[in-house]
Amino acid sequence: MSSGRLTVTGLGYRLSAQITPEAVSRLQGADRVFHLVDDAITAAWISNLNPRAEALAGCLRPGRPGHEAMVQMRGRILGGLREGHAVCLAFPGHPSILVAPGREIVTAARAERFGTDILPGISILDCLVADLRIDLGKGGLRLFEATDFVVRRREFDPSSPLVLLQPGMIGQWVYGSTNAALAAGLELLGELLSRTFPSGHEVILYHVPPYPVCETRIRRVRLAELAGLTGRDVTYGTTLFVPARG
Repeated sequence: MSSGRLTVTGLGYRLSAQITPEAVSRLQGADRVFHLVDDAITAAWISNLNPRAEALAGCLRPGRPGHEAMVQMRGRILGGLREGHAVCLAFPGHPSILVAPGREIVTAARAERFGTDILPGISILDCLVADLRIDLGKGGLRLFEATDFVVRRREFDPSSPLVLLQPGMIGQWVYGSTNAALAAGLELLGELLSRTFPSGHEVILYHVPPYPVCETRIRRVRLAELAGLTGRDVTYGTTLFVPARG
């Protein structure tokens, strides 16, 4: 086993309020910290925990394919591990839910025989079921990434709620989206859902802000209205909740 060790941890969604004490300890004690957060206040909070923190946001540029950004991130983190450092990599939410860089970097680190740990964080699903007052023990729930749901025509039981992650990114493989791409993706999604639900079926656009002082955005729209939404309505961090039929 090589001397470097990688910890991938989740930050939750509300600044400093949804991170575990274990994750805070790893961030503070790491030789090097890398993070992928998109707001300056959260980045400053991480730097306060560990002055050696480095942002990975610069790897992402509008129009740049995701795999190119991934290669750059992986190179920086593996470089720290090869120097024998304890490296901590932090992401918003839960690091095992739609965090492709985290998964790929863990795989690459293990291939080079570095020790790895993944520490959980509060996920978007945790926030959603609390804010919408959902009991997962009653009727269950189906969850998909939106592009996967559309492309693979995933089957689901409409008598249980449906959760679709990242509906604002359907079919988009580069960083940075346009209203045209958003509208096309939402139109496809709406057409697919309309095969199961009536056009007047109410769905919920859900978004958790990064700061505790900001209110969670919960917007109810009819299924037929999906195609007309813009980037002000549906962002990268929006989740779509489709209540059960009947």
